[in-house]
Amino acid sequence: MKKTSLKSSEPRLDQGLLLVLLFLIGLGVVQVYSSSYIFAIEQYGDGLYFFKKQAIYACLGVVALVSGYMVPWKHLRQWGWMLWVIAVVGIGLTFVPGLGIKSGGAVRWLQLPMGFRFEPGELLKLSFPFVTAYFLCMDSQKIGKWKYLIWTLITVVPLFMVLKQPDFGTIVICCAVFLGTIFVYGMPLRYLLASALASVPAFYLLVWSVPYRQARILAFLDPWADPAKKGFQVIQRMLSFHSGGIWGAGLGQGQGKLFFLPEAHT
Repeated sequence: MKKTSLKSSEPRLDQGLLLVLLFLIGLGVVQVYSSSYIFAIEQYGDGLYFFKKQAIYACLGVVALVSGYMVPWKHLRQWGWMLWVIAVVGIGLTFVPGLGIKSGGAVRWLQLPMGFRFEPGELLKLSFPFVTAYFLCMDSQKIGKWKYLIWTLITVVPLFMVLKQPDFGTIVICCAVFLGTIFVYGMPLRYLLASALASVPAFYLLVWSVPYRQARILAFLDPWADPAKKGFQVIQRMLSFHSGGIWGAGLGQGQGKLFFLPEAHT
């Protein structure tokens, strides 16, 4: 059988996927403008305050996308570890008094110059696939099982740090990324299903052992049990769907952002 080799030096561009991605980025920027205009005027005197910030981050994201496309994949292996180390150090710094910023009951952000904030957990999401792929390619027989176990623990420890912040959403995303990576790697389906089933009891305990997480699930299932507090967001969402219908009320015409919802611009 004749084997065909792919030239790894020639990057391949999925134009359809790229167009979908750019469309979603543009749609997100527009929706931030629509949902934040009134609140931004009230709080900052500039209706474009959040729109400008989101547009800047969107442009930086596109630049990072193009840069990642141009970089040979072999270099991404090294850079992935670098991003992961920066993320872990940043997560650790959030626990230092005076450096970590508390918002919404969690300390997930670091204050940067010029008024910018940095959430290290976001960088952990970006670097986690690289680290997972690295471990999948390691040969535990050659490097030794104990060293392999130590490296595995080093990778898992940041997830416990994130859970301590707390940032349960990042934990869920990282676990989903892990399952997705081992699926792409070609792991047999039975192992993939076993990993997913093994995570169910852990997530159950993490949700039901923390009162506010449990309250969110119960509020989602029965928002009318506490319509003024815990079920308020869910009820307002249903009212939005009712007033807008399938196609929505139109750009800028939604009523939920008119100080009905807290933090509607997020």
